[in-house]
Amino acid sequence: MTSSPQYGTTWWGRRWLDALQAVDYENRIPRGLAYAAEGKVQSLKIDPEAHAVKARVAGNFDPFYAVKLTLPAIAEEDVSRLIDEMAESPLIVARLAARELAPEISEICERLGIKIFPESWSDLGMSCSCPDWAVPCKHIAAVIYKLSEEIDANPFVLFQMRGIDLVAEMEKRGVQITRAVRTEMPLWSDLIAAGGRVPEEDPSAKWLENLEDLTFKPIDEKRQAILGLLSETPAGYAYGNLRGVANGVLEEAAALAKAQMSASIVRTIPEYDESRPLISLNTWGQAMVDASLVWSEKAPTGENLIVRLPGGPDAAPRALYEIFSGHLTTKMFLESPRELEALYDAWLIACRLVQKGAVMPQIYEPIEDFFLARWIPAVLIPEVRRITEGVGEAFAHVPVDFLRISGVRGPVDPLLLGELVLSLFIGSFVKKAAENRSADSGWVDADVHRALFSGKPVDTSEDPEAKAMGLRLESWTAPLYVEEFAAAEPILVVHDLWTLMEDRADEAGLLAKKKRVSATALEARPAREFEVEAGPTRPRRERGELEDDGIHDDEEKAECYSLPDFAKPGTDEFDEEKIKAMPIGMELMFRTEAPEEGGNAHRPQRTARIGTVPLQTILEDRRFRPVRFDCLRTVSRLSSYCPELADILKSSDSARAMTLEEATTLLADSIPKLEMLGVSVTLPRKLRNLLFPKPEMDIDLSKDWTGGFLNLREMLNWRWQVAIGDEVVSLDEFTELCKNAGRIVRFRDRYMMVSHDDVRTIRQKLAERSQVTKAAVLRAALAGDIEGAGVRLSDSVKSALKELTADEACEAPEKLNATLRPYQERGYRWMLKNLRVGMGSIIADDMGMGKTLQVISVLERLREDGELKEKKALVVVPTTLLTNWIREAARFAPELQVSLFYGTGRDLSLHGTRDSHDVRDASHVAGGVAQNSAPRHGD
Repeated sequence: MTSSPQYGTTWWGRRWLDALQAVDYENRIPRGLAYAAEGKVQSLKIDPEAHAVKARVAGNFDPFYAVKLTLPAIAEEDVSRLIDEMAESPLIVARLAARELAPEISEICERLGIKIFPESWSDLGMSCSCPDWAVPCKHIAAVIYKLSEEIDANPFVLFQMRGIDLVAEMEKRGVQITRAVRTEMPLWSDLIAAGGRVPEEDPSAKWLENLEDLTFKPIDEKRQAILGLLSETPAGYAYGNLRGVANGVLEEAAALAKAQMSASIVRTIPEYDESRPLISLNTWGQAMVDASLVWSEKAPTGENLIVRLPGGPDAAPRALYEIFSGHLTTKMFLESPRELEALYDAWLIACRLVQKGAVMPQIYEPIEDFFLARWIPAVLIPEVRRITEGVGEAFAHVPVDFLRISGVRGPVDPLLLGELVLSLFIGSFVKKAAENRSADSGWVDADVHRALFSGKPVDTSEDPEAKAMGLRLESWTAPLYVEEFAAAEPILVVHDLWTLMEDRADEAGLLAKKKRVSATALEARPAREFEVEAGPTRPRRERGELEDDGIHDDEEKAECYSLPDFAKPGTDEFDEEKIKAMPIGMELMFRTEAPEEGGNAHRPQRTARIGTVPLQTILEDRRFRPVRFDCLRTVSRLSSYCPELADILKSSDSARAMTLEEATTLLADSIPKLEMLGVSVTLPRKLRNLLFPKPEMDIDLSKDWTGGFLNLREMLNWRWQVAIGDEVVSLDEFTELCKNAGRIVRFRDRYMMVSHDDVRTIRQKLAERSQVTKAAVLRAALAGDIEGAGVRLSDSVKSALKELTADEACEAPEKLNATLRPYQERGYRWMLKNLRVGMGSIIADDMGMGKTLQVISVLERLREDGELKEKKALVVVPTTLLTNWIREAARFAPELQVSLFYGTGRDLSLHGTRDSHDVRDASHVAGGVAQNSAPRHGD
């Protein structure tokens, strides 16, 4: 982050500065940069009617100097020509709908000979009341920089100064974009207006158990994924990378949350006056904690501290995020109200959300002419949304005399209620984290940072800069709420044109002469690395479930694309080069209300039917005019994550064909982000189930197996190979595929993604022949996996393993003085089978369930089968169990000879010959193993 403001951070602002610097032959403009950065430009005002900018610039001698800049108005004829062309471009209109100006407007101006930017000093009127004779003086230059900041935040200003009201002119041509210059910030009263339902009576407090269960729900790391949806620099932001600033604050907040959850402070349960609400939300959405809340903590010096929020003359200060920090147990909550335990569970969930970065900002208006930023759970992530709704459903049982929400009448929507409760703690974490970060040397104490992280409202009524800042933050966070504001649901449909063209060629009888496309013929292009979890943001149809009236199959839909002629000119041979050029197609549609046909004076047209409509239809059919603005704005915002959508807007079409290179970026980078934003995506089967090359161990037998576990291990032969799906490719084929690492390629009749990581892993496996032991190969054969790699077994190995591991009925030992229960019999057979194939076993169960009996049964079976004649069994147990083991062995297996190996005088020779006992029973010492001085069996 830069400590001094940066100007010209957007295309239009930079173009404004570049235009003037291009004619600044005496290099005067940079003289004003310091004045602008030091905040000496005061009360900058834009007067569209006078085509002027007026400002006061603080001086060294006089209090200030008056500066005025003017730009000549553009002739009405030129304005008409310009707006006519702009209105014909869906791309420009979509950008306008999203409160953006497409750079293509400048290209139109240049083509029409219209000057938007000054091309000489004579194109810009300049005056300053200072005594400096030079023009531009440093005061004028400072205003030029500050004007670029205004253009960054609102490029419409530049056209206003030239006498062009873009919105009004576009409206004259039937392009409705008036809403583009209005705020989209939701009012607080609208946010809490969504009603819920009255919860059913729950005298057993099952809701509290459900809430406790939510504290154990897994939450994946989400910080980078969510921040990746935000631009680095909002329009007009002058301090570098705001996304980087937010990342630093959330990183600090995660550290705070981790410290809170692991704190071991000795403390008491919070207490409060139960006759008053503990937490109240005012009509602005701000939380207030009752002053009666108090608890005590044991200070490092040993004395007890009285703690209150936010503190006081008689108490140590604490923030809301610290309310449950320290050593608290479930038993400590037994004497407390259930509501307090529920708040503790919500605190735990909020801590975990902050730790994983699963939080996001929301900008709203508490009342008119004010805006406020709050931090809420990232409900665009499905699992976070479910957890948040679960918290809301639980807190629906919490009475209003504990948690009071002003302005709410009746039940609250569970998702909103969950957001409100969790944001109490999330906002507190973020605020404290920003305060900690502000101590860093690189931190800039800017209004925009305080507005985003402090939780304090900003007054915009008499402050144009504050109003611009609010619009700036609203636009910056808008991608996180695309689905909430969209009147029509965007749907991206991807088509497999390659397969479609093969089908058509097959119908034409051309496939017989077609050769398969080799991966070597496709040029490599690295794909951007990504790790974004995709998923819809609300309950919706599964991927691919679209209405029949909106989506047709590939063969019908392919007419949307400009498909080439598949046959070579003058021949009936299949042209592979043409099919390689455009194998993938994509189409943008919207699910919205579809107007019914046949309206008349007696029966007005209605819009009752829901359907999927191509973008082109929405642009051209006047019946969809009510949703056109929302659709265009949505496309413009989504094009930041999917550049291919901008190409669709440029072509005024709903569909676009693309190469495999382009499809790689679409599938690997764009689509996961679009799905995260709530866009429905349908993929054909072959693209939905991409193939990936994987290392695979091929295991065979060197000769016929004659039986025995050890014999089998010695006879196993193996080699590493490369598998793609169910097929094995040669090393030469794999080498050719490596040339296309980082992109999607066609393999046989499927699609395959060859990533750099896969190539690296496979090459490492192919080089480690000598590092794999025969025991490891056998384990791989038994497990079907070796360090994440697959295993392919020959029929002879499968047959041998089946014979070895068959769970054959194995009767209990004949001399066993016990009847095994069904679960004990299963444990006995399982251990015996594992023993015979050379695998260990671990049995864990409650005391008294017969673990000792199961082990004795296995030992007795080995004795009856004669397997203990040459090799004995060693049982290592704690000293306290020696007597019990000997007694149990004598009771259940009286013919099993057991000797005790224990004490300082232990000696195997005292127990007779090596054949006189079947089991040595030894006590373990510290460390849990037999002493190293114990002689080997048979010594």
